[in-house]
Amino acid sequence: MEYELRIENGFRPYLDTIQEMEQRVTCVRSGQKKSLLWFLEYPPLYTAGVGVKDHVFCSEIPLHTTTRGGKVTYHGPGQRVVYFVHKLPFSERDIRKYIYFLEEWLIVALGRLGINGLRHEDGTGVWVRTASGVEKIGAIGVRLQGWVVSHGVSLNISPNLDHYKNIVPCGIEGRSVTSLERLGVCASMEEVDKILVDCFLSTYRKVMEVRS
Repeated sequence: MEYELRIENGFRPYLDTIQEMEQRVTCVRSGQKKSLLWFLEYPPLYTAGVGVKDHVFCSEIPLHTTTRGGKVTYHGPGQRVVYFVHKLPFSERDIRKYIYFLEEWLIVALGRLGINGLRHEDGTGVWVRTASGVEKIGAIGVRLQGWVVSHGVSLNISPNLDHYKNIVPCGIEGRSVTSLERLGVCASMEEVDKILVDCFLSTYRKVMEVRS
């Protein structure tokens, strides 16, 4: 699989980024451009997925509606967001397996940092066991258009976790959110990026091209 790797420095404006991603979806779908793996960081903001209806919201942090699946989530400084725009080949057209791949990718990356990431019955994403219980560290949000996937994952490195208090993260009551920093892992964004890039393709091949 060939793909373009783009790692952004500095904060990206959300609406402009989503518009650019949608343009890339069109180009990938038509074969005009290759797949895109896009690393981003946003200023503080909330996004509401297509599963959100009549969300009551009170915060100075802006809320944007978006076309991905899922509920309400937070993005902000210290959180790495990675979008993947990719046309799934015919033999890999299984959206559940694709989501499994995204989770596995984060789990493998966390393992290299000494963190035991896991899946949980509460929903998609990646979780860790802490003294407070099971807490979420990585979120998944995907859109599918003509077998072109977009949006992707977010991983909490050192965000302001207080910003999650204004929402029910990913629509899950009674669960809290954590970060590498909260878990005592001192890792820069650049170090995490390198790990994510290093294990991306091998994990994709293991899950999507072999696992049934």
